Amino acid sequence: MVKKIIIACTLVCMTTMVSSVSLAKTIDKGQRGHHVGGHGTALSHDGVPNKYSRVLTMQASAYSAQDPGNGNYTATGSRLKKGIVSVDPKLIPLGTKLYIEGYGYAVADDVGGAIKGHRIDLAYDSRSEALQFGRQTVKVYVL
Repeated sequence: MVKKIIIACTLVCMTTMVSSVSLAKTIDKGQRGHHVGGHGTALSHDGVPNKYSRVLTMQASAYSAQDPGNGNYTATGSRLKKGIVSVDPKLIPLGTKLYIEGYGYAVADDVGGAIKGHRIDLAYDSRSEALQFGRQTVKVYVL
C-alpha cells in the first residue's frame, strides 16, 4: 500500500513539474515572439535608442517564411515574423535585443548559412516586403 502511495505521489509531482516546464517554455516563446516593441528603451529625437552597448554597421538582406526553402520557425523555435533577425552568433549572441535603423526593434533569434560576420538577415511577414527591402547597409544598435 505504501509503495502505491509513493508511486502515485511521484507521478503527481512529475506531472506538475512537466506542466511547469511546458508553461515556462510557452511563456518564453511568447516573449520572444512579441519583441517588436520598445523594450523599455526610449528613442532620441533622431530615432536612435538612448541606451545601447555598441553600434555595428552591417550588410542587411531580408527573408520571410514564404521564401522557398524557409520554414515557419527559427533556429531557436520561435515563429518567423517581422522583428526576428538572423545573425552570426559569434558576433551577436542569439537572444540579443537589437534596434535596426529603418527596421525597428528585433531579437537575434535565427541563424543562416550565408549569415557570417557583419551580415544580418531581417525577417518580414511577407515575401513581397522582403523583396522590397532588398539589400541595404544598416546600423544595428545592440541593446
